[in-house]
Amino acid sequence: MQKDWIEIRASGPRPAKDEAVALLVAAGSPGVVEADEGLPLPFAVSHSAGGIDAPESGRAEASLTGYIPNPSSSALNALRKGLQGIGWAAKSAPYAHSDWSSKWRKGLKPARVSSGERSIVVKPAWRNVKKRKGEAVIEIDPGMAFGTGSHATTKTCLKALLTLVAAGAVRPRSSTLLDVGTGTGVLAIAGVKLGMKKAVGLDIDPDAIAAARANARLNATRVALSMRAVEETRGRYSLVFANILGNELLRLAPALADRTMPGGYLILSGMLKTEQEAVTPAFVALGFERFKKYSSGEWATLVLVKTP
Repeated sequence: MQKDWIEIRASGPRPAKDEAVALLVAAGSPGVVEADEGLPLPFAVSHSAGGIDAPESGRAEASLTGYIPNPSSSALNALRKGLQGIGWAAKSAPYAHSDWSSKWRKGLKPARVSSGERSIVVKPAWRNVKKRKGEAVIEIDPGMAFGTGSHATTKTCLKALLTLVAAGAVRPRSSTLLDVGTGTGVLAIAGVKLGMKKAVGLDIDPDAIAAARANARLNATRVALSMRAVEETRGRYSLVFANILGNELLRLAPALADRTMPGGYLILSGMLKTEQEAVTPAFVALGFERFKKYSSGEWATLVLVKTP
């Protein structure tokens, strides 16, 4: 059944833009469009983060548009209060679902990530790209789920993956991968493309699972996909991704620790830089050591290793 959507137009100080994006996502918006550039900034509903990095315009203010399905009046009021707390204002109006899909597709562009001699390019299925020697190419049709490889958090996750493989810390043919909040399946598919013997993707959003399943077929890769919560998932993995919101990383910390095998790597992303101070100690207390850190703009990605 087609959802009824509410369009949220928000504007405020540019330094708080990423916080505004996070508030819109937490309210249920599967995508955020930055009006200054006219480019979509896809961001997954509750588990995944992915999108298009729009160049900063230099303006003091930023304008964002989000799309929320079937919101209650209390949810809208809570969103407005949250935005007001960072100096932003918002207006809402009904929005046609079909218009969003069309606008979404027009702004998506290929994204390339490299580490050493290895590289991965993630591209919309309807765009062409010149493949470099030895490069893994991932084709994505996001549908109404998100994760196209271009947002800072997705890029740093891909870079971390390439770096671990290049350094021999992760040996693909004997390694397994769990992608918590898989979105369109980009990270799980990337793992398979690099030779992982097993990749599993989890997401609580049925649109995400449908898109990830279609993208796995599009790329001729085998990825096990499920809407099962990570707390209900069994087994341990040599590499675990969790590209989700900072508060969700904290909530799921024990489950993520349980799913990571001793000596395995846990890559945490989707958090703001300001959230690292709370996230890092929570995982250190669960038996992890800091291995590497990436940052881009306001976003942070942590690579942790679980002590044997």
